[in-house]
Amino acid sequence: MKKLGLPIKEDSSPWFHRKQVGGWTVVYDGLTFVTVRGAGHMGTTQPQQALELFNHFLANTNLPSKPF
Repeated sequence: MKKLGLPIKEDSSPWFHRKQVGGWTVVYDGLTFVTVRGAGHMGTTQPQQALELFNHFLANTNLPSKPF
């Protein structure tokens, strides 16, 4: 990410899947980097969190920033 040289707009913050941290996001200028907690590089070990991330991506909406 450093090699892209994009300035950080919002530093690392958690997103939530129900009542647990689903992962972390960092918002850059023109790019949002999102991780899925405990999922490895493909997201297959955390399918519910990965699906939530994918659904929010398709809907172009922000991930939940508070537990629900």
